[in-house]
Amino acid sequence: MTLELIIPAVLALAAGLITYVVQKKIDRRETTRERHFAIYVEIVESLCELANAHNQGGIGKEAALSRYFSAKMKFSVVASDEAMEKFVAFDERITSAEKVPNQEFDKLLAQFLRAIRKENLGSTSVTDRDLVIITPYGKSLRTE
Repeated sequence: MTLELIIPAVLALAAGLITYVVQKKIDRRETTRERHFAIYVEIVESLCELANAHNQGGIGKEAALSRYFSAKMKFSVVASDEAMEKFVAFDERITSAEKVPNQEFDKLLAQFLRAIRKENLGSTSVTDRDLVIITPYGKSLRTE
């Protein structure tokens, strides 16, 4: 074989190998993002279940709490620092013995949802009001 045949073959092999490695890295990143997003959705759903149990006079509260605790553990493993920080502020406040004023609750919830959206969807122009009004919460918004 001549050098004219070997060099293009080696270059093609190298290019193929680099393309494969880069694509695998992209695929792993996307798979991880999808898993994280699913956990984020799970924690928001568990919050909604808690709200529904509360609104129904406590019916299903134990099951909702169990799901919430499970979702919290998963979330703690995959959350970005910002999302975790906003969630901890929200969780500490809603699990305190003190009653949380509706406006404060809505603000903390919106900040948490915004952090999740930022990590998974990038920059957003959705307002805090929009984020909260679509949840079973948003009490301060419903009394405007």
